[in-house]
Amino acid sequence: MFITTSKLHHLHMPKTEAYNWITENSYTKPEKVDHIQQALLERWPSLHIEECDDQIDRATLENIHTSEYLNYLMSRETVLQEGEDSILNDVPYIALDKEPIAEQAKRWYYCSDTYTSFTKYIRKVACSSYNAVHTAGKYVLRNWWAWYALTRPPGHHAMPGKASGYCYLANASIFTEYAVEQWKRPVILDIDFHHGNGAQTIFYDRSDVLTCSIHADPARKFPYFTWFEDEIGVWDGIGYNMNICLEAWADEQIYLHSLDILLERVQAYEADILIVCLWFDTYQWDPICDFDLSIGSYSKIAKKIKEIGLPTLYVQEGGYDMEDIWNCAVSFFEEILD
Repeated sequence: MFITTSKLHHLHMPKTEAYNWITENSYTKPEKVDHIQQALLERWPSLHIEECDDQIDRATLENIHTSEYLNYLMSRETVLQEGEDSILNDVPYIALDKEPIAEQAKRWYYCSDTYTSFTKYIRKVACSSYNAVHTAGKYVLRNWWAWYALTRPPGHHAMPGKASGYCYLANASIFTEYAVEQWKRPVILDIDFHHGNGAQTIFYDRSDVLTCSIHADPARKFPYFTWFEDEIGVWDGIGYNMNICLEAWADEQIYLHSLDILLERVQAYEADILIVCLWFDTYQWDPICDFDLSIGSYSKIAKKIKEIGLPTLYVQEGGYDMEDIWNCAVSFFEEILD
């Protein structure tokens, strides 16, 4: 296995986020990537790690994202000061159908929540993150069986025209669209604690991409509102979206059973490439999530995914426990690499 990562992710260091009108320290930290990378290299010293810059073709991004939104990300470099955070303290209950003029209103227009902070270099950092995914994914398309895009910021909440849930570019979805253009039949398997609402939104009416997700019940956890088990797709996409929603303190047995159900659907779809939105926020001590998986659970999950036998791109998403996230990653990849 090889790893790609962003050489620019340290430029994005949000200080705060708001939850229930309370401002607190941000949970998205550059140490996540550093800890995982160091631990994997200590365990497997011969691992090849390729650092990626922000040079990515804009047309590739526009396959998923609106031009106006990409322009907004680019403009942060001139609008924001060095070290400045730009977050929302509330989200207005109004429907905005065109870009507003006022800078503060643009933040409402281009962001769906109060957790996601725009920083000065967010365009560079997000493009570098996607470039890591794109670089790894192209190797997988050439039948390299496992590549890991150790990316930050994550991407599975990002919408075509909005940032959401710490996500700015829809990393896995952008590459999935690229894979379809290469005549591939991809599956997105999202095993993050939070639902990958970006991918579901993007591919919900299509049959050329299967989207599957195990996640916390949105009735109680982000992204709220929708993303439930009865959402199976619309139009051509009916039957090509599958959600399994779990209650608080879902343990290893419940999780593995749910994964078996999703993997059975993946096998029936006859995919030729698997894109896994990888997570470590299902860990029992994660500070913002409430599942009950142990460090050892991750090797069992990896074993089941590996047994599918598909070329697989692993795309890093969530995980916020800085003490043990590296242990979770080593447990997962021991099954993939050993």
